[in-house]
Amino acid sequence: MRLTLMLTWAALACTETTDPGDDPRQNDPGDGVVEVRPNTYYLGQTVETPDGPLNVLGLSETFDASLADLENVFDFNGDVYEHNGDFFIFVNAQVTKWTYDGEALIEGETLDLAQAGAPSGILRFGDADSGFGIDWENLSVVEFNPIDMTVTQVVDVSAASRKGWDLQLRRPIWRNDVLYLYVVWSRNGQSEFINNLAMGILDTITGDFSVIEDERCPTSAGFGGWVDEQNDLYAYGDTFVGATIFQGDPKQPCVLRIPDGSRTFDDFVFTPSALTPEYFPVALNYAGDGIALSTGINLAKALAAENPAAVFAENIHPTLAYNPVENTGQIVETIPPGGVAITPNAVVDGVTYFARTTATSVDEDVESVLLSFDPETLTAEEQFTFPGFLGVLGRLDGGE
Repeated sequence: MRLTLMLTWAALACTETTDPGDDPRQNDPGDGVVEVRPNTYYLGQTVETPDGPLNVLGLSETFDASLADLENVFDFNGDVYEHNGDFFIFVNAQVTKWTYDGEALIEGETLDLAQAGAPSGILRFGDADSGFGIDWENLSVVEFNPIDMTVTQVVDVSAASRKGWDLQLRRPIWRNDVLYLYVVWSRNGQSEFINNLAMGILDTITGDFSVIEDERCPTSAGFGGWVDEQNDLYAYGDTFVGATIFQGDPKQPCVLRIPDGSRTFDDFVFTPSALTPEYFPVALNYAGDGIALSTGINLAKALAAENPAAVFAENIHPTLAYNPVENTGQIVETIPPGGVAITPNAVVDGVTYFARTTATSVDEDVESVLLSFDPETLTAEEQFTFPGFLGVLGRLDGGE
């Protein structure tokens, strides 16, 4: 039975005498001793139900398999995001804020982005007071304040359009008050692409929007890209998950860099398949200390197959680790082969975690395993399994 209203704490971890003020993490029961609730871990996943896929959210004081117990989760009809200690549910252009008070998830305000010009698209957060609804169909980006749930600006991004081509804006990356978005131009049902890596650059302070384009790398579906510890931004031209390669373009996936303090690509280029020529890196997700992880597909096998999608769906794919700056790459032997899906990494309590699954889409046979990963030694350790695809993962600070 899923819990849709309340998850109670087993116990409060500690008490201290201090003024709680307006801090929701603290509560004064009336005797002058302020109870401080402990930290709470959360795990979101998409699971299959008789009525179709469902997004669920588990919360626990301990970081273990209890997070994935489907008997004790909240379920939501929409995508689940966490930002600045609150959860946001995004469905049908509406963003609803939920706050966890230590005993229950409390539903807050709902903001209808459609009224501001973003009836569809994706959600992304920046600083504490900035969130974004991106709608490539209507060529707009709506910025809103997730604290008071108000729209702060609407930006026209039609400058990214190309006559005769369909436009997509994919997987935004946030850095220094600037939203970077992968720009994709295609036509004829994505059977043709302008096969260059392009990014839209939205200055959220001025509202200015522009596009940069580079012929060195192919187009990107946005399955990768990160900002590292030096605040350099790395963009991954993933060939639209192999689409341009299957269409006969030999341009290989590669990574370009936008250095800290710049808004243009420099002369850096990294080609991961040159280091692992047998495997095509589907995605590149940052794991820290210069290391990015990917699922490797045997590209020659996929190209030779009558149904390449069947090769992608097999549970035989290794995990690859790359260091673009040092130009290294290898198979991570401590991670067992799995399905092609590899989720973006999350850092919890200073440890990097990611998930591998046994399938490429949600079905009744999906099982995922959560692994911790040490980017220094390139080793992984299994934590626990869960029955869906990993969504949000992290910790709500309780006040300890």
